[in-house]
Amino acid sequence: MVKYKIAISILFIFAVVGCKKPNPCKIIVQEDFRGDVIFIHSQPDGVVLEKDGPMVLTVPNNGILKMQTSIDAMPQAPVVYVEDKHGNQSEVPIYSFTGLSAQIEEGKVDTTKVALYGGSVTTVTTYENGLLCEISWTHFIFGTYREVLNTKGEQELDLKEVLMEKGMTARCLNNEEWPTEKTAD
Repeated sequence: MVKYKIAISILFIFAVVGCKKPNPCKIIVQEDFRGDVIFIHSQPDGVVLEKDGPMVLTVPNNGILKMQTSIDAMPQAPVVYVEDKHGNQSEVPIYSFTGLSAQIEEGKVDTTKVALYGGSVTTVTTYENGLLCEISWTHFIFGTYREVLNTKGEQELDLKEVLMEKGMTARCLNNEEWPTEKTAD
């Protein structure tokens, strides 16, 4: 009887804790958008994503989406859709920069069609005016392979520079606003 209760307890723990299906993540990009796509995580003024349903991330025109979701809570395998002006969506591939050259040589990547490239995850730690700032963000580049090569194509983007260029700020994990001021380079 004790073995039976232990087995039931273990099954219950797996059912409640260990076997949860991860939320699917759907990224939607408008068909005429090209360039950097940046998701800034743990932002109090960011979008709230459904905890029980699929996460839908619609990339705004400026390419920067602030979200309240922490970087740890993001699903590992998003599905990307391009949306036309009529609201029709079609799935497009997502490629990591790691091993991309080999995939292209093997013919596994259609370089003439749009895709989401990258997915580098970064935590910025910076000291500015005495402020320690940590911000977690994910960076992609959207376009055809040639368009990606013609952009900065940098896997390591300067988030501060991009935010200042777009007239935006983000919140550090200690809730301070960053960048603290616009500086001339």
